[in-house]
Amino acid sequence: MIGKRLALSLLAICKVAAISLWFSASAIVPSLRLEYTLTDH
Repeated sequence: MIGKRLALSLLAICKVAAISLWFSASAIVPSLRLEYTLTDH
């Protein structure tokens, strides 16, 4: 039972870390585009 709990906890922590990385990256992209004059193409 401890193995299942540990696996689910690790999975949840990794998912939260991945989502927070995605969110912070998508929040900073508009300012990077302006600063470095990047285009969508």
